[in-house]
Amino acid sequence: MVLNRNLFGDPRFKAVIIVVIAVIALLFILFPSIFWDHFLWKYFWGPIVADAESVYTVYYNGVEATAGYNWINTATYALLTILALYIAYKHLRTGKESDFKKFFFSLIPLIIYGSIARVLEDADLFVSLPLRAFFISPLIYVQIFLLFISVVLTAVLLEKTKTKNLGTIFAIVAITIVIPFSGSFLEVGINPIYLVLVSFMSILLTFKFRSWHHQSFIFSLFLLLLALYYVFYWFMVEQWSYTKGTDPVILLCCLAIPFAVALVIFLIPFRFTEFLKDKLSLGSIFAQMLDASATYIGIDFFGYYEKHVLPSFLIGASESALVMFPIKLIIVVLVLYLLKDEKDAWINNIIKMMIIIFGLAPGTRDMLRIAMGV
Repeated sequence: MVLNRNLFGDPRFKAVIIVVIAVIALLFILFPSIFWDHFLWKYFWGPIVADAESVYTVYYNGVEATAGYNWINTATYALLTILALYIAYKHLRTGKESDFKKFFFSLIPLIIYGSIARVLEDADLFVSLPLRAFFISPLIYVQIFLLFISVVLTAVLLEKTKTKNLGTIFAIVAITIVIPFSGSFLEVGINPIYLVLVSFMSILLTFKFRSWHHQSFIFSLFLLLLALYYVFYWFMVEQWSYTKGTDPVILLCCLAIPFAVALVIFLIPFRFTEFLKDKLSLGSIFAQMLDASATYIGIDFFGYYEKHVLPSFLIGASESALVMFPIKLIIVVLVLYLLKDEKDAWINNIIKMMIIIFGLAPGTRDMLRIAMGV
């Protein structure tokens, strides 16, 4: 994999970053109450605090903030996503297309880990507010990015050395050592035998598969297995604060619809649907249908509610989350159709990757949350 340093070495890029930081710092100094209380707290940090405390409304210096998304933070996160897409495009396109696919598939276990960790926060696994906030969107995306990119960059830099697996081993060992001392921050501690076995297995795999994408996948899988321990524990013991009851069958119900839709599209014999049948396109459809399926089952049958602004409006207008299926399917198929003639494979792949992530991450979280009754 080739790293493109031109973007980060571009003086214009550095100048923009410096200006943005300087403007934010200046606003803090000149208008601390307006900028923090009435802007950052109200639209960004306050909603995270409300979510972490499992309440709808919180106050700070008399300023109200509500849990969930609003038009301000939604627009901001959308702009940051576009910027991330641009950086990913400029940074990765100098390598081979196969490198990108390796990068993406090594990321999938980490995406699922993030969704599971978010559900565990919903289940009150994390005791302290600062730690809980770190497992609530959008901070959980920052956590995942920092975890993954540090291992990927380390693995890439060590690719041509005799110590290719050193970065992954160091990360696994560090986490394994830290976890036993986190008992005061977690409602339930992890079984030490399970922790040692998962760590040992992961380290052994790093010696067998030493390429950068294998190393990244192994680390992602290690984190996923740690999160899955608490999911299995919940289903077997269920001694935390929620008492709605668990139902693992819901997992099958949520997965059935996206599997059926993806299978039907794959089996359609018409030539004009060929653009929907490559792996990333089918993955995009499956991921978005999973999100729609979990949203529909959660809202229409279990009394959950939609936190995002636009879906909430559409569901309210139609009086059923069933509307998410045709809307999501039409939008995804339309985007994939527009991409079918795109000659730049990197743009094509990156957009499909984001469609998958934005469907798979919330879909997995919602599906698991309903099944766990939290």
